[in-house]
Amino acid sequence: MAKQRENSNVVDLIEPAPEGLNISREDWARTPPEIRSETIRMYRELSERIPIEKDRRSGRTHRGKRVKGGFWELHCCERDATPESLARAAELREILAPEIARIAEIESLEPFHEMAKANGKTLADVLRQYMAVEQRLRMDPHGEMTQIIANLGIDPTDYATVIAAGVHLAHGDFLPMAVQAIRRNPHRSWEGVHFGFMAQDVQKVRPDCVAMQPNGYLAVDYGRLLKTPEARSLPLYTFRYIDGVQFLDPPQFQPDEVA
Repeated sequence: MAKQRENSNVVDLIEPAPEGLNISREDWARTPPEIRSETIRMYRELSERIPIEKDRRSGRTHRGKRVKGGFWELHCCERDATPESLARAAELREILAPEIARIAEIESLEPFHEMAKANGKTLADVLRQYMAVEQRLRMDPHGEMTQIIANLGIDPTDYATVIAAGVHLAHGDFLPMAVQAIRRNPHRSWEGVHFGFMAQDVQKVRPDCVAMQPNGYLAVDYGRLLKTPEARSLPLYTFRYIDGVQFLDPPQFQPDEVA
């Protein structure tokens, strides 16, 4: 019992782990002192760098030095946590509310900037193109949709065939095969028919491309699967969903035809 109290006292004497670090006090106490010290140093540097960068972006610096009334002062007040500093922090949060909202909006757009950059464009370019497409769609819906589909390397006639038949494709790569099946059997009712692989078949050859959904059904990651050579070994099925239950038809295409 005395040993347990001694260990408890040691844990209480150690500086707590930084907030947000998912580690218990006991595990933190067992961490080597040099690692604890370095972790705390890095956390403090990061927590200071963020408000400094926010002030820099908003132009709240003078000759490279931080000035009062910004995110750096807010950080210092929250860190000190005295009654006076907390009162000042509340005042600063109210003053900075418009900037905080603007920064949050900018940060929310960062993933879209990265997506545009990956395609060699800026987000502004993408938005301009989107607005132009939207305007042309209003003026000439049929012509613009036909052009968009053609730009994606899709035959507009094939696309129209699938849409008119009411067929659902698990992936766009199945479009030519769906068109072939529809034209091969034009008198069949295709409304609501899905084209895709059986998740159980996929699971046997590429379990990393299958995931269990919250509803208990397996889902196939087609974007990932179709980049693998194993996709060529899978037959392509048609199936319907009735009251959430999947009903399979015989395979429409054998593996060599899918490839």
